[in-house]
Amino acid sequence: MKLERICIGLFVLGVVLMIPFEEWYTRLFGVAALLGFIVTGVFLIASPELIGRDSAEEDRPEDEAVRRLAGQRPD
Repeated sequence: MKLERICIGLFVLGVVLMIPFEEWYTRLFGVAALLGFIVTGVFLIASPELIGRDSAEEDRPEDEAVRRLAGQRPD
């Protein structure tokens, strides 16, 4: 939850610094904030909870019906 807030905050900060201001240092900090947004987003997506999830069992409930039609025993 904390990393999500940091990620959203970096995005907002990057956009706020990049859009209305034209100085080189605001652009520099805006780009740095947007890069931080990308890095924290990657860490959110590549969390162990999402990587360790077995999507084969959760995403395909029709497998049981296919097994029955093929005459195989359910696992």
